[in-house]
Formats: sequence, C-alpha cells, structure tokens
Amino acid sequence: MRNILTGLFVILIFGLNGQYNTSTSELVIVDQTNTQFYLVIDGVVQNRMPSSNLKIMGVPATYHKIKLMYATSSGMLLSENVNLLPNKRYTAHVNWQNGLKKIQWVNVSNSQHGGLGLHFEVIEYVSPYNQPCFLCTTPTTPGFHYHQDGSKHPNFGGQHGGFPGNQQPPNVNFPHQGNNCYQPISTIQPIIDELEEMNFSDEQLKYAKEALRNKCVTSDQSYKIVEIFTFDDDRMEIAKFCYDRMTDKIYANKLLKLFKFSESRDEMRTYFTQ
Repeated sequence: MRNILTGLFVILIFGLNGQYNTSTSELVIVDQTNTQFYLVIDGVVQNRMPSSNLKIMGVPATYHKIKLMYATSSGMLLSENVNLLPNKRYTAHVNWQNGLKKIQWVNVSNSQHGGLGLHFEVIEYVSPYNQPCFLCTTPTTPGFHYHQDGSKHPNFGGQHGGFPGNQQPPNVNFPHQGNNCYQPISTIQPIIDELEEMNFSDEQLKYAKEALRNKCVTSDQSYKIVEIFTFDDDRMEIAKFCYDRMTDKIYANKLLKLFKFSESRDEMRTYFTQ
C-alpha cells in the first residue's frame, strides 16, 4: 500500500515538470456503495451522466487534481491529488470509513491488464484544451463566439439550432443541457426585487416565468429565486422551470435543501436525474 501511495501522491513541482508528457494512463473508480458521481479532472467534468463504476482512458501521465461530485441531496465532494505514471491503470474504491467517505487506491497495474469484472461506463479523457466546440460544430444562427484562449470563431452555419451565444460551452462533457444554456444573465436582482413586492404565489410564478422565459440562470441564481416562494408545490414548479434553463445543472442538488417535505425532495431529485 505504501508503494502505491508513493506512486500516486507527489509534490506539485514534479507533476508540473511532467505536464507536457504525452504518455497516458487509465483511471478506474468504483463507488462500493453504488452511489453515482461526476468525475472532475483538473476542473473538467468527464462523464456526461453520473456513474458509480467509471473507467477513464487516455488520461495524461502527469499530476492531476481530481474530484468526485456526488449526485445526491448532500452534494458530497471528495478531492484528491494524484500523479500518474505512464501506461498504468490506477484503481480506486470509494467507501465509508469511520463515518467519512474516502477514496482508497487499491491497485496499480499495466493498462493492458484486462478483466474488470463489473459493468463500467468507459469514457475518453477530456482536457480543458481539447474539447470540441458546440458552436463550431452544430448548426446555429449566424454570428461569432469566443474560445477560452481568446480566439474569435464564426458560428457554424445552418438552418436550425439554438442560441448563437458569445462564448463556447465551458465543457462539452457536462450533463446534457438540452436548452443550449451556456451564458447566464449577469444579475437577477431586478427579478428578485419584483418578486418580493408581490403578495400572491400565482402572481409570482407568472412573473418569474415571463422574466426568465428567454434567459439562462446559474444554480446559485435559481436558489435565490426558489427561496422566495413559501410552499413546496410552488417551489417545485419554479425550481423545475429554472432547472430547464440552468447553465450548471451538475449543482442543481443544492436546491433540494429548500424543500420541507421528503416527497418534494424525491420528486425534484428524480426531475434532476431523468
């Protein structure tokens, strides 16, 4: 075990020295409680849908910051820093230990080693620099957008599609948006102010839906909007409306704490994962 950990955890400077190494490795992560998670490597979400058994191929053999973000009401987040050697498969099990969920690296083998013995979702590694651009490859309205490196690209021409936007999606592997919402409105304070002046929930719902009809919002903005409503039924209705326009759906579970009843939380949890 000590040898495994030595191979995984090194100080940052050694990882940075290997940043341009083109060799790759594999990661296999198994949650032994069968709880689904999103895997984040160096700030990029790797799996489109949450999984409890995940194999990631083509991970650069260098230093990485990884996180497991759980698709549960608790929003549990596990973090780990690892340094991968070339052409290896690193296997980790996640389980409860002394009341805390922990990542335990249990095996390092050659990447050609077969026989995982479980049904795994197998995905290719996506870095912050090699993501296919939605607006470069999908027919949309005429216009331009900017990439993370500051370069300006024309939108891909076509007769259908969604919003032209002014910025590439932050990560094409994020859970499917279904609404092309990538750029949230800069502030929702005017909407909040109007809602707080209204006395009836029907009036609030009507106004909120109209104000947000052609807008995109973040999970934090959605939280503030949902919080204004008093009853669970009203909160569920507006939470679903906001979720359909949310730019960072992976964080939608934070809204669950706004619901008083477990039935409401269960319904929203189902809506967030369907």
